[in-house]
Amino acid sequence: MKKYLFIPVGLLACMQADAQTPVLNLHTNVQMVTSGAVHVVVTNGSTNIESGSTINISSGSLTMHSLITGIGGFSSAGTGDLKMLLTNVNGNIGTLNLAGSNTIKSLSVSLTGTNSPSITLGSDLTVTNNVTFTSGYIMLGNHNLTVASSASVTGGNSTAYAVTNGTGRFTIQNVGTGGKTGLTIWPIGAVVGSYTPMGLTNSGTADNFSVGVLGGVYSSYSNDVPSSAPLTTNAVNRTWIISEGTPGGSNVALTVQWNTAEELSGFTRSACYLSHYSNATNSWTPGATSSASGANPYIKTLSGITSFSPFGIGSGVSPLPLDLVAFTGKMTGEDAMINWTTMNESNVRDFVLERSVSGSDFTAISTMKPLATADLQKQYQYRDANITTLNAPQVFYRLKIEDNNGEYKYSDVVALNVDRTNQPAVAIVPNPISGNVLTLNTSGSTKGNATVKIVDLTGRVQLATTITEQDFQSSKISFDVANLIPGFYILQVESNDWKQSLKFSKQ
Repeated sequence: MKKYLFIPVGLLACMQADAQTPVLNLHTNVQMVTSGAVHVVVTNGSTNIESGSTINISSGSLTMHSLITGIGGFSSAGTGDLKMLLTNVNGNIGTLNLAGSNTIKSLSVSLTGTNSPSITLGSDLTVTNNVTFTSGYIMLGNHNLTVASSASVTGGNSTAYAVTNGTGRFTIQNVGTGGKTGLTIWPIGAVVGSYTPMGLTNSGTADNFSVGVLGGVYSSYSNDVPSSAPLTTNAVNRTWIISEGTPGGSNVALTVQWNTAEELSGFTRSACYLSHYSNATNSWTPGATSSASGANPYIKTLSGITSFSPFGIGSGVSPLPLDLVAFTGKMTGEDAMINWTTMNESNVRDFVLERSVSGSDFTAISTMKPLATADLQKQYQYRDANITTLNAPQVFYRLKIEDNNGEYKYSDVVALNVDRTNQPAVAIVPNPISGNVLTLNTSGSTKGNATVKIVDLTGRVQLATTITEQDFQSSKISFDVANLIPGFYILQVESNDWKQSLKFSKQ
């Protein structure tokens, strides 16, 4: 049988410091059964909640005025209020562990003192009514802080916010039409002393948005995790990671904030942009270039966002904008014709075309400099002559893109069947498309039918159909894309022995 210590309403548990540091040891569960308020005060000492013991906040409010030690914690059915109210704190006050449903009604943090007063989240925590940031920090670590559908966030400033110093995310539920409308703000930072909040307005379907900020910015990511060395110039040294609970249906205007201290060398605040990284295409797509608003801190806004992944701030020749629109190849007689299309290549130093007959060991066969033109899209072509002399049934190509900082990334691999002289190929003309019809120009012939898919940048299939071998040879095929909303998409065409992907946009 569990033992409970029942604390009457308004009980003040006090211990005065004498020769030794006082500790209030909880060896058993403490049950609050009324709707009153309880204060726990241990002057110049701590409250030790031992393993297996919890303070159960059933329906009242509990205010902790002492440091917390031990690995026990608090429990609640979601109807109790927990307040952390400490003054003259020196650093971290302990770990906040929630047992049972991991849910409380309200959480209030007010910590003042020296060495960045904070409390560490030791378990996931959901708040059903209100989270209040007055002073001090909540260190999320690898745990999630969730503000429920009917709950809100108040407060938040440069000395009071959630620190996303691990894999934990700060989630606010039900943001958008039918839920929380207007600007919703996440008071967050990557570290203590660097307040970089973000806010969004969702005019689309209400959804749950989970947010974190990284203490760096990178040229590439894999599933929102950095996969390259950090950038050192021409950007703000932060990445805002955003995900939505149910992909699709959102239409977001995003605002991010940063400080002078986060700006890397060469960053131009008067001509910067908010850029969106796509996990599907492994590239950055920048918004419009303009001057940042504010005066330390600064803000930048990007509208019309319908998919989510990393976001960052760049300027000038920052590596962020590079966008490889298409990389394709086809056989022309005994030669391989390799083509690629780029956008926003201001920081590219070289394009290195590499070839392999095994699909794994690649060798550079050509290096090209970026074209010195003002075109939005730039077209490149390379003819690899007489590849039949390689005596390989297939030849593989990839593009290595090197930037001015010495960093690089690779395109997808294109495989060509050398023993065929009528290699199939497709092109979207025009691109971008402005109406509700996508026209696909075809050449060569397929071996059997070809499948066609149009996917968005989150990987969801928006259209799927089949082209017969006879239709492919007609040189022009049209598709109804009235159901596609404006944005970027990827067209995937594949037959038994050939496949090709093209990126396009609908205006």
